[in-house]
Amino acid sequence: MDEDKVIKKLIEHDELLKPLCEDMKGAKEKVQAIADNQEQMITILKRLDEDRVFTHAWVSRMEKDVEQIKVKTQEHEVEIKKMKTQLNIA
Repeated sequence: MDEDKVIKKLIEHDELLKPLCEDMKGAKEKVQAIADNQEQMITILKRLDEDRVFTHAWVSRMEKDVEQIKVKTQEHEVEIKKMKTQLNIA
């Protein structure tokens, strides 16, 4: 008789645990999906960080070029003023 009660309780517990096990399987899949998404985000962030370094180097080169152009422009302006005075133009 006691064995029957134990068996009934075991069956009852098995029935109660089935949905929990199903939920755990779904939770594992969800956690894996979240981990995959985070891995994708990390990859994107790494690329952005690398791009930032290259962009900074490119901007630095552009700034140097602009400075050189400014110097040349100022030299040209001085020469144009000299020519205007020699030609008696405004």
